[in-house]
Amino acid sequence: MNKKAGIYYNKQFNTLLVKFSEKLVSETIFKKSENAAILKTAEEIVGINFFDLDASKIPSGWVSHDPETIKTVNQKLTSLKLPLLSPEPQMTVAKIVSAEPIEGTHLKKCQINNGNHLLQVVCGAENAAAGQIVVLASIGSWMPSGQQIIAGKLKGIESNGMLCSARELGIIDPGMNSVGIIVLDKNWEPRLGQDFMKVRLENEKK
Repeated sequence: MNKKAGIYYNKQFNTLLVKFSEKLVSETIFKKSENAAILKTAEEIVGINFFDLDASKIPSGWVSHDPETIKTVNQKLTSLKLPLLSPEPQMTVAKIVSAEPIEGTHLKKCQINNGNHLLQVVCGAENAAAGQIVVLASIGSWMPSGQQIIAGKLKGIESNGMLCSARELGIIDPGMNSVGIIVLDKNWEPRLGQDFMKVRLENEKK
């Protein structure tokens, strides 16, 4: 299974969808004891749907970052004798070290400090600039839209992740810029490499 999972809760049907891959499903195995449907290719598990959960504990929509939901999924995975979800964050606090315009395009080639090392990301946001503290969706991460971030090339230039806007993360916050990628204030710099959604939730509770 993929180290990272996209987790989405459909409140109307009380179903929790856990995605490990975007590969096409060729087989579904039902586990009545856990109210689960395991979705597979011939070689691997690509997702699991869990039904009839305690809906009071799970927020609706994209919940890949929700601690209680992750705990619930891991309990289910343990019962199914499957590997637990990776604790690796998907949306991390990062810093743009450099942002060079790509000739003939609106794109910029950015060198990003993710708290551990530098990586290259191609970004199309007008407001992307060196020195900014931003939110990085790393390779393998899942967006609220259901899209998984993969390594790719734009104009022949390698891109290893995506810099996120508030809209792409489903965030409505008057204290956060709504146009272009999220630009965090300098108070976030000591948090480089940490889970953006987790830190944001902690800050909201203070």
